[in-house]
Amino acid sequence: MPPGFFAMRTFTIHQHRAAMKVTQDACILGAWAPLEGASTVVDIGTGTGLLALMAAQRLPDARIDAVDVDEGACADATDNVATSDYGQRIAVHRADIRAWSVGREGRYDHILCNPPFFQNQPPSVDPVKRTARHAETLSFDDLATICRLLLAPSGRATILVPVTELEVLTAAMASQGLVDSGRLWIRDRDDLPQRRIIIVWTVRDRSGTTEAADDHLTVRSAPGVYTDAMKDLMRPYYLHV
Repeated sequence: MPPGFFAMRTFTIHQHRAAMKVTQDACILGAWAPLEGASTVVDIGTGTGLLALMAAQRLPDARIDAVDVDEGACADATDNVATSDYGQRIAVHRADIRAWSVGREGRYDHILCNPPFFQNQPPSVDPVKRTARHAETLSFDDLATICRLLLAPSGRATILVPVTELEVLTAAMASQGLVDSGRLWIRDRDDLPQRRIIIVWTVRDRSGTTEAADDHLTVRSAPGVYTDAMKDLMRPYYLHV
């Protein structure tokens, strides 16, 4: 595909204006998140709209809101939704999620988020990339508050972060009564450390919680060679798997 495009099985992503392009990790998040049974989904920080579109592919009857503060991201997401088969079920909103959430309490069965990652690292000099990658406009404390506000009582939020940020995110979520109910640890190869983690959060059950289950994914068995587990996960979405 030419630069600026990313072909999935049931839609094509145009990524000309969004600060953050389609990433492998985001695709894993969209494929692995436990969306079963959800009829309402919100994608926080939608970027190109990838996660919203993957959710629409997986959930034929769901209504999906895709929210991003960045003008270029919303322009790309709007174009991608409009040229897909899911345009009637996805609404793209250019807004600060903190203000946009007001009045939508308890509305969503599932929240998807690939958030600004870095809480305590030097920010990029590029202001657009700084907004997308660093927690200047959406801290983990903000994200936890929004998840608690928007989630239906039995809802779930699935969030992708670097392993280095897990402790900070966990503390923020715990402060809002949200508990870790499942994890996917991601490594590029077996000889490399785990670098990303996807966590499923739920509202704390007053009757008690069970220990979160750990799942593991190795992306490649060798440079350029996907593992069978990665192929199985991505086959419904990638054109060439």
